[in-house]
Amino acid sequence: MVPKAVFVNNENRAVILCSRCGKEKITDASKFLGQSKPIRVKCNCGFSFLITFQRRRHYRKSVFLSGIYSKLEYPMDSGRMEIEDISRTGLRFRTQDTHHLREGDIVRLEFALDDAHNTPLVLTVELKHVSASRVGGEFCDPNVPKALAFYLLP
Repeated sequence: MVPKAVFVNNENRAVILCSRCGKEKITDASKFLGQSKPIRVKCNCGFSFLITFQRRRHYRKSVFLSGIYSKLEYPMDSGRMEIEDISRTGLRFRTQDTHHLREGDIVRLEFALDDAHNTPLVLTVELKHVSASRVGGEFCDPNVPKALAFYLLP
């Protein structure tokens, strides 16, 4: 069983998400941060899985941005989404419709920032986590668009 990466914020808090039922639990990860071995956790639904705690490399901004996604391989496989958070290297969004997205899929995201210019962005993302309607991915292009870099300034 491959352990899931669980990211820790600056306050040593982490959100553990059950991939079976979708339940979230916020936990204090302080006592586990130096540990190299995966940790087994058990959800209230009975599902047991391995996790590792990791710190984020970049500031992650909480947002509410509507847009659309489409698979590059099958452009007709598309739907509406709402981006929940975004950073210099990736983002997390929630799908509004049923989908066929899988980890490893490459998707095209189209949305507008809620900045003064409503800057439109089109980004390609490799999906790293897919759990029910919540999806997380990493940008395929490491060069962040200038508008997004300014938008992410704290």
